[in-house]
Amino acid sequence: MVMGKYFLALLAALLLTTGVAFAQETKKAYLLDSFQGDIAAGKTIEVQAPEKISWESYGAISFWLQGAGTGAKIAVDVEDDEGEFHRFMVTDDTRERKQAVCPFDAFFPRAYGQPIMTEPNGEIDFPIKSLRFELMTRATGPVLIDQVSLEALN
Repeated sequence: MVMGKYFLALLAALLLTTGVAFAQETKKAYLLDSFQGDIAAGKTIEVQAPEKISWESYGAISFWLQGAGTGAKIAVDVEDDEGEFHRFMVTDDTRERKQAVCPFDAFFPRAYGQPIMTEPNGEIDFPIKSLRFELMTRATGPVLIDQVSLEALN
């Protein structure tokens, strides 16, 4: 019976230690904004990016989206340190709440609206200054955006 208690204590310590080690290795998302806003055609929502952050630790922007399942296109634009705008497109393809993940390496230079004095290089120059959401096509219902975060690299 005493041997059983020692075995259980050892097993519990091992599981706890392994769990702690795993928790230390797991990177977490960095919440930028937890507003809940709706967007309509021609309206944008802007989120200011933090000035002091280790951008090299993050590989994507994520947010929660709830739409009407209309197929409407939502542009996610970032303004980089050089003033260049980059875009990622998301589709409103469900009425359910879903998380959209936008990897930095999947953004492309926006085709219009680049500042005149900016020399586009096609890459996001960190740090990111701002992030904008814009509904590009008409939707029959509101498209809600919430929980905008930076996702850690794995």
